[in-house]
Amino acid sequence: MERTTIYGFLIGMGMGAATALLFAPYSGRRARAWISEGVAYAKDCGETASKAVVSAIDGIVKHKQGVAEAIKRGTHAYKQAIS
Repeated sequence: MERTTIYGFLIGMGMGAATALLFAPYSGRRARAWISEGVAYAKDCGETASKAVVSAIDGIVKHKQGVAEAIKRGTHAYKQAIS
């Protein structure tokens, strides 16, 4: 994602949160509790997504190494076969 997209998302999220606070049907204490629960949930989702991305990257690196090794062996076998 481009930085401008991320910044736009963050600005939109902030504006949405501000609008929610202005039109919230809850008291201040209850609204803060609701927001903190939402933030905790978002944090958990972010951590889960981060772990998934790291795992995917690790898998890609392993497969990349395997493909590179297969190409190397295939090239070597081909050279032996034609000589």
